[in-house]
Amino acid sequence: MFWWEIRYPEQEITTANEIRIPAGRPVRVEVTSADVIHSFWVPQLSPGKIDMIPGRTNFIWMQADEPGLYRGQCTEFCGVQHALMSLLVVALTEEEFAAWAARRSSNGTAPETGSDVATRSLADDPVALEGLNVFVREGCGACHAIAGVSRPRAAGSPGPDLTDLAQRRTLGALTVTNDREHLTAWIRDPHQFKPGVRMPSHRMDDRELHALVTYLETLR
Repeated sequence: MFWWEIRYPEQEITTANEIRIPAGRPVRVEVTSADVIHSFWVPQLSPGKIDMIPGRTNFIWMQADEPGLYRGQCTEFCGVQHALMSLLVVALTEEEFAAWAARRSSNGTAPETGSDVATRSLADDPVALEGLNVFVREGCGACHAIAGVSRPRAAGSPGPDLTDLAQRRTLGALTVTNDREHLTAWIRDPHQFKPGVRMPSHRMDDRELHALVTYLETLR
């Protein structure tokens, strides 16, 4: 509900609300929907919009001539937070895009062994390590995937993949800036920012929440 999942099938990358593309060449974007009809439009990069229809795959071409940030929007009324269903297209140089794709593709460690890898990578940060434990203990992986920690979710899962969360500029599909204050408040009660989202409010204590946010800020 009211956010975008982005998948790069060749690189096996999944992310949310930001589409990274190489500048200077056309990109084919295939779209579908897991709930109701939406519509995909990035006005600076494509001549028109394309409907996103459950059970059907449509496509549109877009091209960014120069690196930069380009805002997109759902343009089909889809529910109470339709106005807050936006996205960013991040156009990179060819070299930057290749480096990003290679880095993200290398994150795809299987959860069976990846949890150990994640633990070792946080060995020098006990607060973040406790945050990983909170993520697992609170059952966050039931809705959110993190490469090497929780399994990839099926398309249409309740929550976005968080593998590169700390790199994203916003939370909630451009609803608020992605900084520590907003991330903490979002986990506490996302409905204060975006009523109707499927993520529940959480009542963990301040110590647990501090640790969880510290861990999430390592996800790059």
